[in-house]
Amino acid sequence: PHPFGNEHHTICNGDLKEGCPIMYRVELVEGKDRPKELGPKEFEDQGKTVGLMMCMSKNLWNTGKIVTMDSGVSVAKGILAMREKGVFGQSLVKPRGHGWPVLVIGNYIDEYFEIGYCETLEQIVDGVKFFIHCQKEDKYVTKIMSCHGVLTDVDDHATCREVVSEDGTRRTINFKYPKPISRHNRAKHWVDDTNNLRHDPIALSAVWRTKWWPNRQFTFILEVAEANAANARARGQKKIANPQMQFHWKLANLMLNNNFDSDGKINATVDRMRTRGSVEIVLEEHNLENRPINTGIWDNKKKHMGDCCISISEDQMCDTS
Repeated sequence: PHPFGNEHHTICNGDLKEGCPIMYRVELVEGKDRPKELGPKEFEDQGKTVGLMMCMSKNLWNTGKIVTMDSGVSVAKGILAMREKGVFGQSLVKPRGHGWPVLVIGNYIDEYFEIGYCETLEQIVDGVKFFIHCQKEDKYVTKIMSCHGVLTDVDDHATCREVVSEDGTRRTINFKYPKPISRHNRAKHWVDDTNNLRHDPIALSAVWRTKWWPNRQFTFILEVAEANAANARARGQKKIANPQMQFHWKLANLMLNNNFDSDGKINATVDRMRTRGSVEIVLEEHNLENRPINTGIWDNKKKHMGDCCISISEDQMCDTS
């Protein structure tokens, strides 16, 4: 929580090369005081961690998509359960508590690797192939558990490590990440990136003085929505997201200068005008139309798509799209 409040389980969707994650599902971390009137939580019968993995991935069932998770949910049973629903999970593996997770022989794996070398430990669990993808780093072995993936090197994801030999000489070892580990390394910061964007430089929850519980949840959702809007626009334009303060200013300006009435409907009879230098800009009514079937793609210069046109000037384009 930042700076205090409830914790949330979150999941993001992003582009492996461009980033710009979109946080699309949030699960409130509930305590032991959950009202009995709500009944048992969905997937509760599968256990706390496995139930969480199933709940957060539910929207992706039967899509064949890949979900990469941190070591807090490195549960083999959950990975296998997700596979049965048509979504492939992979999780970073670390020792926790008194040892390694089930089906992970971590200490045995760590003994036989050189830096950059990768190999997969394959096991059969209830007739299903279960993999532990491994790659040696300088002081540890990265391990990813999953039911999918091959150790094909990713050409555009290379790295290097500097090692010091016993005689004091230094040498650099260059290697490339295989697909499962590359996918995890590129996506593991997406949730943190979204949280950093909604906090930087001023978090709405920090300046919203009414610390009523519903207000804190409301400001959290607003912050996430703002970060998602900025990242969605940047992803569509294949650019870096605007600083959040700049996005705040443009959003506030558009909210103040609009032609909506008190019921949220467009008031076409009243034109609100604002002046920028010597140019007057009139906010006209926007007409949203469906694109006809088999029409062309969007033309960014002509601002039209096939036979479907939208009346909108360059200065009136909303920077929150």
